Amino acid sequence: MKYKQNDIPYLGCNEQKIKQACPELNYENFKHLHRWIIDRYHVHILKDIEKKPAPWTDNPIIQEYRFTNVRREHDKETQWVIHNICSIPEEDMSWASKICNLILFRVINKSETCKHFMPINFDKGVDWNKICRYMQNTPKDYVYFTNVFYCSGMKDTMCKAVNCVSSFRDPENGIPPLLTCIRLVEQTFQDTEYMKGLQSCTRADNFVDTLQKIPGIGKFLSYQIFVDYTYCKEALWSENEYVYAGPGAQRGLNYIFKDKDGMSYEECLFWLRDHWEDICDFYRLPWNPDEIFTDLPEEDRYMNVMSLQNCHCEISKYIRVIQGTGRPRNKYHYKEETNQ
Repeated sequence: MKYKQNDIPYLGCNEQKIKQACPELNYENFKHLHRWIIDRYHVHILKDIEKKPAPWTDNPIIQEYRFTNVRREHDKETQWVIHNICSIPEEDMSWASKICNLILFRVINKSETCKHFMPINFDKGVDWNKICRYMQNTPKDYVYFTNVFYCSGMKDTMCKAVNCVSSFRDPENGIPPLLTCIRLVEQTFQDTEYMKGLQSCTRADNFVDTLQKIPGIGKFLSYQIFVDYTYCKEALWSENEYVYAGPGAQRGLNYIFKDKDGMSYEECLFWLRDHWEDICDFYRLPWNPDEIFTDLPEEDRYMNVMSLQNCHCEISKYIRVIQGTGRPRNKYHYKEETNQ
């Protein structure tokens, strides 16, 4: 991703500390991270770009278990966001309505659900009848949400914060969580002072902090919504200079760093970005970004902080399989749809 006009280098971190740090890495685990990135990206090339049949790797762990892509924008759900929300022309949807669609999508985080009623033009109002008809025609055992980015109690918090129309209430189960989440985002859109405040943010961290004022949305989900926004042409920031290490990334970084030399998790991600090729050279690990990231424009052929955050969410799962201490929940079923 190209840098954008309001990017602030090392935002939220101590640049001097990063540049002076001398952390100690776990060689074996860094070697696993290095291999995972190369092998997982090769799967993306063969599966998503060249459309070749499975299996796409001889790495037995990556062949068996599902991992997210090295680059977040290559994942299935993010691709849906980019093509169906981020690419909407400014003349076709207001800034506030587009942002509310990004918020709603990441709350649900399942395009199989969202494609039936999104994007929603909140300026024209929510078509509740359309949404209710969709729900009535959906099998009772269908799960509308995924647990990705899910924070404990998020939907419960949203339900308590929402003023829903009583006609939506099910006599046995109350108001369906899907409707409460849509209604909360609609109420957010209708709060003109809040939306003006969000639009007036000039710093990425302020934008993320303002998103957290929405009931049920925490720091990690706010950061993910921010990253979605960076894919929009009109966004003031790129994903390149602001990062938040969620719980998964922190676990991964704990595997890679023996000693962080006083750096925060976010500072560790910047340190890895700045020293990636030097580390590979020091450990004599092959690294040629022009041969790995063949589908990316030249300016993107490096490990930026967003990609490193994304990879560290996955590497702890990968290492646990190697060490025999755990395994990912999701496996590939090659006779079924394998896009992710």
